[in-house]
Amino acid sequence: MRDYGLGTSNTGDQSVFQDEDGTGYLIYSYGRGRGRVWAARIGAKGGKVDLLQPTKLYQGFGREGNALFKYAGRYYLAGSDLFGWDASRIHFQVADHLFGPYQPLNQTVIMDGSRADFGHITQTGFYYTLHGSRAETVIHCGDRWADFAGNGLGYNQWNPLSFDDSGTPRFNSMSRWKLDADTGLWSVDDANDYVLNGSFEADRVSVGEQGYRDKDGNVIADIAGWRRVNPDAVNNVADAYGRVGDYDLRFAPGRSRSASIVQDLDEPGHVPLHAGRFLLKLSYANPKGMDQARIAIESGGQTSEINLAASTGTDWKQASLLVDLPGGQTKITIDASGSSGQTLHVDDVSLTGVPEKGNETNDVADHDGNGTPAGSGGSASGSVEPDKSLPVRPVAGSGGLSSTLAATSSAIGRAPTLVASCLAAGILFMVVAVYGRRRLIERN
Repeated sequence: MRDYGLGTSNTGDQSVFQDEDGTGYLIYSYGRGRGRVWAARIGAKGGKVDLLQPTKLYQGFGREGNALFKYAGRYYLAGSDLFGWDASRIHFQVADHLFGPYQPLNQTVIMDGSRADFGHITQTGFYYTLHGSRAETVIHCGDRWADFAGNGLGYNQWNPLSFDDSGTPRFNSMSRWKLDADTGLWSVDDANDYVLNGSFEADRVSVGEQGYRDKDGNVIADIAGWRRVNPDAVNNVADAYGRVGDYDLRFAPGRSRSASIVQDLDEPGHVPLHAGRFLLKLSYANPKGMDQARIAIESGGQTSEINLAASTGTDWKQASLLVDLPGGQTKITIDASGSSGQTLHVDDVSLTGVPEKGNETNDVADHDGNGTPAGSGGSASGSVEPDKSLPVRPVAGSGGLSSTLAATSSAIGRAPTLVASCLAAGILFMVVAVYGRRRLIERN
């Protein structure tokens, strides 16, 4: 291959953009790194398909998932954090011409709405623009890397952007939404899940007492979408025994005696919560029991809660509660108190609307496996049952890795340790092989 203006003979992290006149362009980064982004017209040269007019659009911090979209005559260069296969905030620049210059020059702006759950737990993939009779709707298609990266459920996640009067874009994170293909207008579906980062997969870096630095070197002080009241007692943790994805939330009160985390559903990043009936649900594991533990939802001066204090042993359980909410300011709180050695694990927190009978619809974008809740289960104190969303796996107690392996052995009928060791070695080999292949591709 010839050099496409990059200093190397390959391109990386690319997507195709087609302008309104039908001309196609490849949006790509430097083949041996992600610190420079280029655009080139796709055309013919010497009787072969080739890249023409390679033009550098950006040089700065490394960005992945290079993509371009157009709205109201302006061009938006989008990309994700250089986070590998993890989810990312959405970065963008804007220009009046496809080949730039893009502003701010060699810097990116994080798109509003993408911080609270890192773009609905995705990276930028590409964008599709629907030109309706009443609206021009730009749709973000995000890559979730759900299989080998363990980011949750689903692969491509589709969410609409909105724009203010100055043309500044905003990302709208929703699990279910409606789109009128004729008019181009969209709306939130009644059965949308209003909790952001309820599976705690968004940033996928364990949060310490002093926060942590992202890969741009900036401090992120808290878990995406949530606010910890006692930061030293609440952490998102990599846990192979979580429900969906590789992370869950761990409460370990210890010396502080209490731990709490809060999500305000009217904070930036959330779509407006309508009045109606909702199903609050979560999975949790409480190996030794807690002095006190609960999930509570507060709205319109009223509070409903589910008691999570009783021990679940080594198993995960699922709890749910039907609540009627007036809309507007609403807050979800999970808190726990106990002694050193007592821990509470929480995962897959959701608040989904329950459509009225006769208003159900199937013509919606449905992400994350969130369907319309069925039945009328739940009560003032909620209902608890074994979590059947995945095969039951034990959660580790306070004994660390050794107790985790012991609990696992018991759960599978005390299978020989050799089998578990071989399985772990095989998984490790596959991960190393995939990583090595990716590095080889980047070098070439």
